Amino acid sequence: MSTSDKTLLTAAQAAQVLSLLQSDDAFRSAFAASPSLALQSLGIAPNADGSMCAPVDALASKEAFAATADALKQHLQSCGAFVLPHFFEAGAGN
Repeated sequence: MSTSDKTLLTAAQAAQVLSLLQSDDAFRSAFAASPSLALQSLGIAPNADGSMCAPVDALASKEAFAATADALKQHLQSCGAFVLPHFFEAGAGN
């Protein structure tokens, strides 16, 4: 799939996802169980081929999201949430 086929998040969507991953236990639980369904619940559309964010083994901590929020927001706006789901995984070192 080319980059043009991937759904990019708006600045508002990226900020919302990262805010929820930093602070909202219910959203974090939903995202850990099914990132695609959690993103769809926010009105984020899947990629052109219907795919979305792949699951992660262990969701990063709230603190880890807070520490890297600016870099993740920039990545989500330029590449989309669906390119590198390991950015959301605990211990990924990003």
